[in-house]
Amino acid sequence: MKHLTTLFLLVMVGFSTKAMKPETVITITFSGEKQKTIRAHKGDTLIIKFQMASGTGFVWQPSGKINLCKQGDTKYEHIKRNLPGAPMWEVMNFIVLSPGEEDITFVYHRPFEKSMAAAKTRKLHLIVH
Repeated sequence: MKHLTTLFLLVMVGFSTKAMKPETVITITFSGEKQKTIRAHKGDTLIIKFQMASGTGFVWQPSGKINLCKQGDTKYEHIKRNLPGAPMWEVMNFIVLSPGEEDITFVYHRPFEKSMAAAKTRKLHLIVH
């Protein structure tokens, strides 16, 4: 009886791990495009890259509340040189939390200039299965 129970548990674990979808890392790079559509699954990681100019005070940020994802950390990577004003990548990480469809708008602005309009905007249309 002990052997049958062990065999049953091994078979059930095998079936459950095959049914689960492995997490995927999806990298989205915005350079000149104003909008992108991405399909993802719950548990996936989105890495979103925006080009920016270092040392200018401008940063990319989501303009409102995001419902389908949770934002993680933001990092900065040099593209060519380590000089003030040189182009850099602003790299944001998000974890997809739930299925649905959502437009996420990102704005390029100086957060300390509250009355100024965004210098640029980009839109991500996210479809989560």
